[in-house]
Amino acid sequence: MAKYEEFNALERIVQRYVKHYQDDYYKYDLDELSSKERSDAYLWIVRTNGTNLIKKDEVATSDVARYYLENRYSIGQDIKFYEIDTETMSPHWIRDINSYYERCVAEHEYNEMYNSDYNDFDYEY
Repeated sequence: MAKYEEFNALERIVQRYVKHYQDDYYKYDLDELSSKERSDAYLWIVRTNGTNLIKKDEVATSDVARYYLENRYSIGQDIKFYEIDTETMSPHWIRDINSYYERCVAEHEYNEMYNSDYNDFDYEY
């Protein structure tokens, strides 16, 4: 049974695809998703041997995301990628994880460029 009614869709995915370490979902993912400080969106990696939940704005710098993206065909696990919108708690299957990852990297680079304190203008008067 889901911890909260709004997580039923997520629990069905876990029950269907995660064969080992389902407790990680109940311990870590649900705690993060039900937190008051949660992010607006997450990349949710669902594997035969567990799940990983990564804030969308941290995907570009996440070693975990990069590892499963690069090794998804060679580690011997069925891996599915979802984006979770925390407003609706709806998991959306990501058909093209490469494009999704590239968008996350581009957004990260844009935010770094426009939100940094670095000023590349060197004025001499």
